[in-house]
Amino acid sequence: MRLFLAAPVDRALRERAEAALAPLRERAPKVRWTPASRWHLTLKFLGELDREKAEALASSLAARLEGQPTSSLTPSGLHLFPGPRRPRVVALAFEPPPGDLLALHRVLEALAAGVGVLPEERPFRPHLTLGRIRHPRDARPLQALLPALEGEAWPALPVERVQLVHSVLGRAGPAYTLLAEAHLRPALAQR
Repeated sequence: MRLFLAAPVDRALRERAEAALAPLRERAPKVRWTPASRWHLTLKFLGELDREKAEALASSLAARLEGQPTSSLTPSGLHLFPGPRRPRVVALAFEPPPGDLLALHRVLEALAAGVGVLPEERPFRPHLTLGRIRHPRDARPLQALLPALEGEAWPALPVERVQLVHSVLGRAGPAYTLLAEAHLRPALAQR
């Protein structure tokens, strides 16, 4: 099973991102735009795991995250990754994650290590993948439009839940099935 741990995207950020993407979608139709229903903040990609390990993760997720505080991320704007010369992804990037989110990420890395998933070697750089670019020329219209969106106000993304998601790749894009969900401790309960 292909699995990942993620935080869902709340309504305020989803609506703001959909509005910002409307002119981009129109001007760059060759970009493979991700439907808003599939947007999520990947906290840890787990890769292929057998059913036994998936069940172990699902049953231990809430207990392992008990007491972890909620967090939020501040968007920094729309970007082309890895860069404008050979872009592969249109993404909503975020400011560096706060300490409580980094602590949550370390807990998730430990949880994943418990079922044999190696820790990520790259630093945690949260982003929302909004579209995939097949060829750099398909991004030319975006390169002209993105500067106009710089400085736009974006609502913060609250990280209040962690979901274990099963992803099945298909021609129409991935299909996601929620396997387990854990709620983080609300900010008021942290005092």
